[in-house]
Amino acid sequence: MIEEDVRLTYRFLNHSKETEMRLIYPFEKEVKSIWVLTENEFVAVCKEFDGKANIYVGMNERSHNGSKAKDIISLNALVIDIDAFKEKDYPAKYSDIEKASESAMEYIKDATNKGRKPYLAFSGNGWQIWHKVFLDINDENRKKVQAVLRKYQKAVKENYEKERCKIDNIGDLARVIKVIGTKAVKPKCDEERYFRNSHWKFKPIGVCDDIKWSKKIFELGDHIKDENYQSVLDMRDIIIESQELNRHIEKMGFVTRDIFEGNWRNYDYQSRSEAEFFLLIRFAKDKIEPEYAWALMDICKIGKWQEENNAYRQLSITKAYNISTSESE
Repeated sequence: MIEEDVRLTYRFLNHSKETEMRLIYPFEKEVKSIWVLTENEFVAVCKEFDGKANIYVGMNERSHNGSKAKDIISLNALVIDIDAFKEKDYPAKYSDIEKASESAMEYIKDATNKGRKPYLAFSGNGWQIWHKVFLDINDENRKKVQAVLRKYQKAVKENYEKERCKIDNIGDLARVIKVIGTKAVKPKCDEERYFRNSHWKFKPIGVCDDIKWSKKIFELGDHIKDENYQSVLDMRDIIIESQELNRHIEKMGFVTRDIFEGNWRNYDYQSRSEAEFFLLIRFAKDKIEPEYAWALMDICKIGKWQEENNAYRQLSITKAYNISTSESE
């Protein structure tokens, strides 16, 4: 852990009240949230769990103990997450990280030329570009601001995602991001692919709000018509204890469980997507709530789900549950 960089992360976000920290254990597939009130509490959590879990932080400030989009009270950062291509469960190779940096530097050059002030961090498996913004969020502007963020993230993905990298869509208000300065942990590693400390490359020292960004987001959100945005599902950000997921797994029939464990080729499926969609249909028919289906797919061993973005996941769940509902009517 790099304490200076952890403190810079906390100061960058500049939450006025409490901050949600989320611990994601790569070995147990367990998730735990901790809320802290001060910088020293934030650092203490990082010291205690660094290397044991991946330590994330809610970018945008939440209301007390909140973890969903409806709980967000301010927009505090805009982050572009550029991941290097890597094998599942392993850290990225250094050569792949270098390739991903080309997209990061291209974005920074373009943003700087437009008068913006981006900061660069190494995430452990790729690069993150942080913009400092501030905007109060309320029930009147929440969905529109989120729509603006998603639209921008989509444009970045289309313009800068090349064969050398993958850009995650993290436009959701409730999204968490790695605490810069902590270690990135994966279930597996080897000599080429090892655990690395995240760190600030362009340190956000003396950072202040990017007034142009905040104003632009506000203006764009104010001009989006109601029909141009949709309410988002918060399924990815709902914390579900591993014991609850295990109960659903134990109730699966033999075929469903076998496919869930990654043995889809034993059955009449032409692709991983087809096999995963079968599971979603099965979950819907078994009356499993969509947020639990999402969490189950996060640990499914077929693998396609983990490679895709949130838009793909949300569309798949919505389609499967709509089909199940229509068949039962």
